[in-house]
Amino acid sequence: MKFSTILQTRYEEIQEEHAAVKRGDDPRATIPTGLREFDKRAGHKRKILHLYGAATGEGKSIFKLQLMRAAAKAGYSVFVLDFEDPQERTADREFSNATGINNGNMQSADLTDRQIMQIGLAVGEADWADNIEVVAGVKHADEALELLQENVADLNLIDYLSALPHGKKGREQAISDFCWGVTKVCQESNVAAVAFSQLTSEVSDRGKRMFEMSKRNAQYKGGDGKALPCIEGFRPMDEGDLAWCRDAGKTAKELGFLFRPGRYYKRCDPGTSIKDDRMEVFWPKKNFGAEGKVTLGFDGPTARIYDLPTKGDT
Repeated sequence: MKFSTILQTRYEEIQEEHAAVKRGDDPRATIPTGLREFDKRAGHKRKILHLYGAATGEGKSIFKLQLMRAAAKAGYSVFVLDFEDPQERTADREFSNATGINNGNMQSADLTDRQIMQIGLAVGEADWADNIEVVAGVKHADEALELLQENVADLNLIDYLSALPHGKKGREQAISDFCWGVTKVCQESNVAAVAFSQLTSEVSDRGKRMFEMSKRNAQYKGGDGKALPCIEGFRPMDEGDLAWCRDAGKTAKELGFLFRPGRYYKRCDPGTSIKDDRMEVFWPKKNFGAEGKVTLGFDGPTARIYDLPTKGDT
């Protein structure tokens, strides 16, 4: 295809998008997350694969739920491949988000009559959930890709890549081939895909070594023994920190990581006064946007991720 044709085609798309805005439609090439600062920097773009790495328990499932809900509420169709999370746990987190009830109480059935009523009201108000199709359970890569092709949606969520079984050429190659297939679906169907990966154990080992080293240095220099040493070593920074997904990290056009600083302070120092109420999302690789970091509010018991106040908020 001649480049002049590409330019003309894109110009016509821009004209149509402009006309759609005037009509009150939403022609955006990005799928909103419902998070102000995140959408300013990122959003999730159509035609490409986005990949996020995070340690076990870091909040992948809550982040995934935020993306599902925000897109569905905005009228976008969503397809979710959930290889590990039981469907009832995802439902519990959504009920927590809607009602403020600790989702741990739902697992233990420790609920009052009033809380049961609140959950029932949340079900009745979740009409947006009809925009989301969920397929749960472990799938082989070929089967998972076929499901994505059959269920074309504006936003496709894959949680998580590291749970894909070994293929004939090994797990790393199976995941890499799957991600190439997902990218092809995105390009051919003009949709966005977001996949998640676990991290390797080396990330935790590296962080603990740096943490202990910083404590020793503080003591040697006569620093305040109660001062909290740095936790920078825990922060994953590139595709080499992804479990079984190094090649997938290269395939993805945008690679980000989820990190909760307070969680690591608490793990290293149970007596810390620092709260586990922040989630950092940062991108060492972003082909179509600015690399950097966004800090969000986080509340695990009620499965909430939210914007932090900025100057000018009242």
